[in-house]
Amino acid sequence: VQGYSENEYKPNQAATKEEFLTMLSKVKTLERSESNYKERRNEIPLTIDNSDWSYYYIKDSLNGLSLFEKEFVLGKNPDFTQEITREEAAGILAMALDLKVDENRTANFKDINTTLHRKEIEAVYANNIMSGYNNDAFGPTNQLTRAELAAVFHKILTNDLARQLIKK
Repeated sequence: VQGYSENEYKPNQAATKEEFLTMLSKVKTLERSESNYKERRNEIPLTIDNSDWSYYYIKDSLNGLSLFEKEFVLGKNPDFTQEITREEAAGILAMALDLKVDENRTANFKDINTTLHRKEIEAVYANNIMSGYNNDAFGPTNQLTRAELAAVFHKILTNDLARQLIKK
């Protein structure tokens, strides 16, 4: 994750969808070789200009998702410069990494019962990629901070399960 200037990262600032998807693309690239990379599914139409700095990162990070999955998490015409919520991040990660819910490690967050992304939140929690807050809440509609973004991708890179799943 790049900073804003030479000595400034702004960890408490909300991460944008394009920053999140750029990191996902970069992690996938680290783990991918020509022999294990597969083109998956159809091309997803993007509502972003291909001259934008994040266009190819976004395109690559969404490559493994179906149009339905992309729209389920991000909506029909997402603005990638908007901040990403914790539930959107969980949804993208669970689908992109093909994460499953572990029945032995359930998420007992008091605030995920009404979210559309409950199963995805439970999957990223069960796979030790995202966690909740000290008050037994996940904060699904909270914006993912840049510090949380860095922590999520650190966990992905150091979690053997996640590293294997990225190779798909």
